[in-house]
Amino acid sequence: MKNKKILSIFVVAIFIFTSISVAAGAREVKNSNDSLIRPINDTGTVYRDDSSRKNPFLIKADEGVDYLGLHFDTYLPMNLDPEYSQVGLRVGFNARISRIISIRTILQCIYYRAIPIFITDIWRLGDENGSLNGRVSGEEGSHFPMPLPDAKIELFSNKLGPIDPLYETTTDDGGQYEINGVKADQYIVVASKQGYESQTEEIEIKPDDSLSVNFILKKQPVDPKVELTLNTEPWGMAPQVFELDPEPLDYKHMRDGKIHAIYNVSTEVRITASEEIEIEGEKYVFERWLGEAEGNDNPLTVMMDRNKSITGYYRPNSTEICALNIEVVGCGTTDPIPGITHLYPKGTEVEITALLPEMPGAEFLGWDGDAEGTENPITVTMDSCKHVIAIFSDPQEIVPPKVETLESERDGDKVTLKGKILKDGGEACTVFFEIKRPIDREWHIVEVEGKYNTDDVFSISHTLNEYNFVFRLHYRACASNSAGQSKGQIKELRLI
Repeated sequence: MKNKKILSIFVVAIFIFTSISVAAGAREVKNSNDSLIRPINDTGTVYRDDSSRKNPFLIKADEGVDYLGLHFDTYLPMNLDPEYSQVGLRVGFNARISRIISIRTILQCIYYRAIPIFITDIWRLGDENGSLNGRVSGEEGSHFPMPLPDAKIELFSNKLGPIDPLYETTTDDGGQYEINGVKADQYIVVASKQGYESQTEEIEIKPDDSLSVNFILKKQPVDPKVELTLNTEPWGMAPQVFELDPEPLDYKHMRDGKIHAIYNVSTEVRITASEEIEIEGEKYVFERWLGEAEGNDNPLTVMMDRNKSITGYYRPNSTEICALNIEVVGCGTTDPIPGITHLYPKGTEVEITALLPEMPGAEFLGWDGDAEGTENPITVTMDSCKHVIAIFSDPQEIVPPKVETLESERDGDKVTLKGKILKDGGEACTVFFEIKRPIDREWHIVEVEGKYNTDDVFSISHTLNEYNFVFRLHYRACASNSAGQSKGQIKELRLI
């Protein structure tokens, strides 16, 4: 008797749920020819009941949806792509509540307390950006660092170095800061505030993750120290060439052929350079100052109001020897290598080759200085000392494209599928369409010839003869480049 009562309750539940679904479907059919209702935008985690591999994949919602007076936090996708049928996968999706089309689906919805949906677009949450947060405090001589308001936080590319910050913010009254929407990559983060010594950390922002980095800045001394860096060109002979007056407070010993002298700020320093030096049997004569000094005054007097770097340039004291210096602007390099002085007998013809790195978008733009044009390689005649500049483009980062599925156009037994490149990601894209019947698990690929860029519309005519006795088809536009692939939203094509 008890079992019959339970069975009766179960049958009634099925009847009520079926009635609600049919009523919802009837209202939708009255307002639209589409079998889908109620748009949904949500995120969640894909999972499946481990009791059987035949159980459906479901999505545990982060927010859920209210429908017919009930709140549902579990979705039963009617068309989850095998690519996303992975337990534990975090996804975001656009969908619509779907009419229930079978008794089996009704039973699954009752068992899992789920609402059936038809997915129109889905993506992995792992492709999202990350965020950075933390606190900046200052040492004020006490045992407890105090929060530093208005401290500057700057993020620089770990690949390009401290050129311009890619992201920046300042701390609030409590010394707290937060930067959202940071692209997943490696960075150098710098915390600074006037009157304090800045602090630097190397970090890595991971997709869909929040990284916390705290800083404790030291107060700058009342009488801060500054550094005078002296070098020679060529060969780095500073310790044997320069005399300083007054003597520095201290030296940094770097073993790089330079002088690193430490002075109190606002000290006036007199630098005397040797008029002549000898390197490997060749004599060189002092000619001029480079860096943060100019002219040829010798001795040279500088005010140490900040860190300064000064180079003494020496030219060969022989009409038979000429110096070649090569400078590079941009992402490439040269052969001979740039950044050092190359010495040649006068009249020597030197071939210089611009070398491109293996980076997307890298391009050699031309020569400047004592050379011109875009020919590569070039030959320079060393009839005098030369300074040649090789100019390259900045590297261009390639990212996966963005694509949109457009409405199709049908003409008899043929249909024209259309798509649009929203963003090409930095290079021309190859495109194709995926098409399938609702009952198919695998997509059929229809390739499109050519390459396409941002805002380009692409299409292909596809025959429908192989889809006899099929009521509707699903299709979507896809695009790919060297960085990855993108798929547009799924659209439905009615055949009857």
